Amino acid sequence: MVYNDDYNPEGIKVFEEKNAIPILFYLFEHGSCRKMDLYRDVTRNYRVPEVLEMMENRGMIHQEQVSGKRDSVIISLTDTGRDIVDHLNYIEGVLTKNPAL
Repeated sequence: MVYNDDYNPEGIKVFEEKNAIPILFYLFEHGSCRKMDLYRDVTRNYRVPEVLEMMENRGMIHQEQVSGKRDSVIISLTDTGRDIVDHLNYIEGVLTKNPAL
């Protein structure tokens, strides 16, 4: 398939969102975290809840409400999320080995 401006598969749209990839790498490195940890360490972007919802809908992360704490959500990477980070690490390795690409 040839890429053009109309080609935008639904599953990849999440990577167009600001901070989606940094969130994946943060979770990969730190394991589960609270949503407030992402705001503190990754981004203060007001759209983080939307991005997290999109990532969860694509099976990359899991969000779990901490019982008894209305504003505390634990976010963790799923197996799919870990696979995506592995693939992104591979791509990064290819690009750094072949800077002419």
